[in-house]
Order: sequence, then structure tokens, then C-alpha cells
Amino acid sequence: MHEGAKEEKGYPQQMSKVLYKDYKKLFNKGEKKHTRYYVAYYIRYPEFHIKTAVKKRIGNAVKRNYEKRVIKNILKNTKFKGNFLIFVILIAPCLQTFENKKKYIHTLLADIIQY
Repeated sequence: MHEGAKEEKGYPQQMSKVLYKDYKKLFNKGEKKHTRYYVAYYIRYPEFHIKTAVKKRIGNAVKRNYEKRVIKNILKNTKFKGNFLIFVILIAPCLQTFENKKKYIHTLLADIIQY
């Protein structure tokens, strides 16, 4: 590698940030779906973004971060019909296996998943 070039990592180019006005639009005009454990808001967006939140009563910080990673992993390995801003909230403790969590999230977002 020559001197002036930076080493490329396997990360995609930095995406733009989601602005406050986009969140307002998401919650006011976006689609809302819910199951027993999850609530999802989604809206068409110029770029694909996944945002997650976990209620504080779910557990300590380690458990909440684990659940966020699981949700993001499920959504990153799912094909969607276009670009969306997706906001998923875990509202109740979900003591299920990974496959059952995946099933719950896929039924939640069935309208926008490309099979």
C-alpha cells in the first residue's frame, strides 16, 4: 500500500444521521405495528436505517444491549422492499430463542419484508 492511502476497512461508507424532524415524521405519519413483545414504527426513507430501543424494565444495561444487538442482527439479515427507517422497541421481556424472536419480528414487519 502506498504512503498516502488509508487502509480500507470492511465498513460501508458513513451514512447520514437521522434528524429529529425525521423521528417526528416517523412517529406521526409512519406505520405502527405491534406484537406481544415488540412495537415497530417504519416509514420510507432515502437510506436504510435501523434504530432500536429497549424499555428499562427489561433488565440491566447488559441485558438491554444484548437485546438491541439481537434485534439489529435479525433486521440486518432480512431483505426489505426498498429503503426504510425502522424503529423497533422491545416492550416486554422476551425469554424466547433467537429463532422465535426472529419469527416475532418478521411477523411484525411482514408488510415490508421481501421473501
